[in-house]
Formats: sequence, structure tokens, C-alpha cells
Amino acid sequence: MDVVSSDVDDALDARRAGALLAESGGGARKIGVELEMSLLQAESLEPATFEGPHGIERVLEALLARGGYRGEYEGEHLIGLTGVNGEAFSLEPGGQIEFSTAPLDTLAEVDAALHERTAEVARIAEGVGLYLLGGGIVLHGAEGVPWVPKGRYRIMRDYFASLGEAGHLGHTMMQRTLSLQISLDFADAADAMDLLRITLLAAPAATALFACSPFDGFREVECASLRAKAWLYTDPSRAQDVPGCTAPGATIDDYAAYALDAPMMFRVRDGKYLPMQGASFRAAMERGSWPDGRPVTSADWWAQLGSIFTNARLKRGVIELRSTDGQRPEDLGVVSAFWVGLLYDETSRAEARALLGQVAPEAHARALQQAPCVGLRDPDLRAQALALVELAQAGIERRVAAGLEAESSLGALANTLARARAGVTPAAALLEGWRGEWNRDPRQLVAALRYPTS
Repeated sequence: MDVVSSDVDDALDARRAGALLAESGGGARKIGVELEMSLLQAESLEPATFEGPHGIERVLEALLARGGYRGEYEGEHLIGLTGVNGEAFSLEPGGQIEFSTAPLDTLAEVDAALHERTAEVARIAEGVGLYLLGGGIVLHGAEGVPWVPKGRYRIMRDYFASLGEAGHLGHTMMQRTLSLQISLDFADAADAMDLLRITLLAAPAATALFACSPFDGFREVECASLRAKAWLYTDPSRAQDVPGCTAPGATIDDYAAYALDAPMMFRVRDGKYLPMQGASFRAAMERGSWPDGRPVTSADWWAQLGSIFTNARLKRGVIELRSTDGQRPEDLGVVSAFWVGLLYDETSRAEARALLGQVAPEAHARALQQAPCVGLRDPDLRAQALALVELAQAGIERRVAAGLEAESSLGALANTLARARAGVTPAAALLEGWRGEWNRDPRQLVAALRYPTS
């Protein structure tokens, strides 16, 4: 979600950056999900436009008209919705719609929220001639995908383009990728760093387990996760790993140092995004002011943290887990079940910490590069992924026994566990249908990824 800073805030002391982040934790152990979805025109299977009678804006307007939301505008355009219950809808650069749940207590509540809202949006979309799709990539090539009218995205697009080869898939990431991100609470600095280390080390396995984007448009690609491959070539200074933070003993000040030194893409002033062209946040903070004389505030720090796109990142009070593709509609609950079972159960977390602590740094670096395309075909990554799913399943079982989850959550990881044992990903299941009974018919693939309306 977009982070908008206020200039009326506490001045930020350079020595307080890490402490401010640590103090934001509370440890309520809630669960939040951000789900990105794409829209295609039902008749032509072309990407939805933003404006017009069959446009994305019509979908947002219909949601707003149903009540319970406040519209967010940029100029005259409706670009997002904030719900009174803590839910939200926002737009990604290529017209993807992102639904954010409120912070919820259980996986059953997460499952209900995802299914109710995707069905609602699917009904609205079909009413204006659009299909709402899941998966990890928009089913269209780069040509013809729109850019939504948000100033922040113009700045980001130019910034990634300025990186040359290192950022050459930045446009793919922005316009066409779909992810399913999980936010979990941390209690304090130590808890935050424990969660961060585990989830960064587990990211290659999670990417491989949940790979669901083996297409570029309606053309097969060699990678099971084109989404994850795009992130390898978006911005090496703010994506993938957090240097130093997978090492034992890393502290929240190490994470703050990384974020302080990440080149800035933008800052926010009076609700507007201003390009920063790689400027140093640390230099501005140590100076105490921006070039225009405005003070550097804690709100600026939260905005800078929100511009970090690593596989796991720390934000105000939560760790956000970003290493997985969006899933097929029938698999919506598996990613949240995986991370909750692994991290909110102390026994599973301890066993995951021990398992992942055995991975040599060079092996982890290699897995990060290989996971998008080699995935579960790599025997070491496959063994690690299977072990982590088994730990997550055991964690869910203990949470159910303790009354923290409903019994219905016990089956959430069953298919993932079976697939992991067979070395099969969601991407492989899609390719099997595509090459077999669907006879490479684009409409059959669309049908497999369409969200149901009920």
C-alpha cells in the first residue's frame, strides 16, 4: 500500500531510526494479507484500461458506491479505497487491484475475508465486462498494459529505467506481477530480527513452493515464477536480501542502517510524491533537513521503510513477507497458513531457525538466484521446502489444539504438502493443464485463474 507522509511530525534524530522501528512493535500476533489481482477484458482478453465504461476505475467506483469505504483520489481519478473496518483497495502500476485485509486473529477469518472480497470484486468486474484473475503474473505481454495515473509510479518507472541492466525488468515487475504478501506482528527488536532472519533465509524455498507464474502473456517461459525473476532485475539495492541481516547476531540497527543507505526514489511533501533520484536519506537525516529546508521527520522514515522491496521487510509494527507469487483461486489460503504455522508457533519457529541456520551464505545466495527458474528441481531446495512445509503443518496443528485456530485450518496446507513431497509447484499444475486438456487455449488458462463470483 502507498505510504503518505505528513510534514507535521516529530523531527527524526539520526540515532533514533532503529529504536523508532523497534518501539512500533506490540506483538498482538495478528495476520494481514495483501492480495494482488489482475483484470482482463472478457471479450478480447486484453488488459483492462483505467478509464472508460469497461475500465478499472468503474470497478473502484462500484465498490465505493456499496458503502463502507472512503475514496482515495489523485487529481480527479479514484485510485483507492479505505474501509471503515481496516480493509483497503489500491492500484498497482499496471492496473492490478490490491486488496488488503484488516489485521485478523485467525486463518479462518483471513480465508473468509479473501473469499468474500474476491467474489464481490469478481461480480462487479464481470458486470463491466472484465474477468478478475489470480496467479502470479498478468496474462498479457508487455505491450498494451496500461499505466495507472499515479505520480509515485511515474517516478519509480523512471528510477528503475535509470539503473540500466540491473533494472531492466523493473517495468515487468511494476506492470504485470501479482504477489500474495503476508504481514505478521513483531513484539520488539529481538522478535523483529528473529522473524526477519528466518523469513529471508526461507524466501527461496517459499518462492519455489508457491511458484505460479510460468507464462509471459500466453507464452510459456522457462521460469516457474516469472514474478520472482523480475525482482532479480528490478533494483539490487532494495530487493531480494537485506545484506547482513541473515547473519546471527544482526540487530535492528543493522536493518535501519540498510534502509538509511537505500537510494531514495521519492519523498512525500504535502501529500505529493517528489523524485529524489537516488539521494541519500542518511545524509538528509544527519543534516536534519531536506534541500528545500523542510525538517526530516519520523513520517519520512516510515515512508522510506515502505520503499524497501526485499523478500521480507520491517515496517511499523509488522514484518511483511513478500517472496511468494499470487496463487490460483483455490489456493488462496495456503501462503498465510504456511507463514503463520511456521512463525506463530514457537516450536516450529525454533526448528525452522535451526534448519535454516545450517545453510551456508553462498548456498543461500545461489538459491535466491535459482529459485525462480530451477525451483523444486534443485534437490537441496526441494528438501528444505518440504521440511518447512512439514514444520508449518505441525505448527497449525498445535495452534488448533490450543484453540488459536479453527479445525477447518488443518487442511489448508494439505495440497501444498503433497505437492512438495512430489516436487510439484502450482506452476507445474498450470503447465500440465495448458499442455494437456486445455490444448494451449488461452481461455482455458483464464478460466483456471478466474475468481468465482460466489
